[in-house]
Amino acid sequence: EAYLACQAASIFLAMEFNKLAGRPTGCATVEFCSTSLLQFNARPAQPFFIQEALLSGNFEKYNNNSGICAPFPTAHGTMHEAVQAFSHWTYLVTDKSLMVVDCQGCYEKGSNKFMLTDPAIHCKSLLRFGGTN
Repeated sequence: EAYLACQAASIFLAMEFNKLAGRPTGCATVEFCSTSLLQFNARPAQPFFIQEALLSGNFEKYNNNSGICAPFPTAHGTMHEAVQAFSHWTYLVTDKSLMVVDCQGCYEKGSNKFMLTDPAIHCKSLLRFGGTN
């Protein structure tokens, strides 16, 4: 439940970030994979699992949940200022109550977007988004 709440909040915040007026021309968008909670009855001990779309491209970690950012550019040559700006923006737009971190995924050059997965959220409400808070 906490994982899905974290993913849903990150998706919503990314959509709002991408709508911002005054974004620099050519600035990459930030998106998170949609997730589904599935039940697999043949596995009674662990009947539920989460499914995401398969990402294509070079998987990279742009920041983590302890404050470390990947170098500019990354080992694959990716400039990821938009991802760092997104993380910082989430802190400011929520009146410093939460911040989306642990941003990782793939940069899709053709569509100029970062497709991210498995975020963590640091939140003042320590139990709200699970153990990575």
